[in-house]
Amino acid sequence: KGGDSGPHGLPEPHVVTAEEAAARTYSIEDVVLPLPGTKVVMPQNELAEVYTELLARQRLEPASFHHKVKEMVMPGAYRRLVQRPRDLSWQYFRYTDPRVPLARTDLARLRGDPEPQGVADGPRLAVVLRFTLPPSTYATMLLRELTKQSTDLTHQLELNQPHVAPTSAEHAKEE
Repeated sequence: KGGDSGPHGLPEPHVVTAEEAAARTYSIEDVVLPLPGTKVVMPQNELAEVYTELLARQRLEPASFHHKVKEMVMPGAYRRLVQRPRDLSWQYFRYTDPRVPLARTDLARLRGDPEPQGVADGPRLAVVLRFTLPPSTYATMLLRELTKQSTDLTHQLELNQPHVAPTSAEHAKEE
């Protein structure tokens, strides 16, 4: 759990005690993981071995993040294990032309362009999501969790392939 700001300007991590866990003082949303660096307090438990092994695979060690050139020093950080989006809302949107934007971009806002309008009986259906995430939290991971789709490159490339319906012979083979 990330607590108050520590001596290096980063949150001072707090290791949850057995009593705090039993009392459910903290939730999974309070758990932070360190991104290794000079200002990060690394875990002093079995997770430390995992970090040491992962760093070693990249031929790194904790001292690797120090550098005599100030701009090359990597301070590290903490990231929440689970982060809920704020201000989450959604809207279903029917449309016809896949080339027409479904949401107003920042540039369109600056130009004063109106919000895109749906087509009541459009054959295509989209969902427009609006949400806020803190820095270093990725919208792609939110979308992965909402859609239960893999973010693996191979899977994403397959999604971009044109869909070809199987022939009756191929369909019979699958059964």
